[in-house]
Amino acid sequence: MKHYLVAELKELVAPLSLAMMALLLAMTANLAMNTLVVSFEHTLKQWLEQRFMRTFISVPLKVR
Repeated sequence: MKHYLVAELKELVAPLSLAMMALLLAMTANLAMNTLVVSFEHTLKQWLEQRFMRTFISVPLKVR
């Protein structure tokens, strides 16, 4: 019985390792893309806030 289990595990290791590598690659790509999007969103919001504050400060209000 022990020899059968060892032989069965040897047969299953190659396909499982390929599937596990594919899963790891997909999770890593997902994490990297999420980090990229969140970082870009944060930077864009920060830049827009600075840009609009400069515009509001440098343009005087017209008094009628």
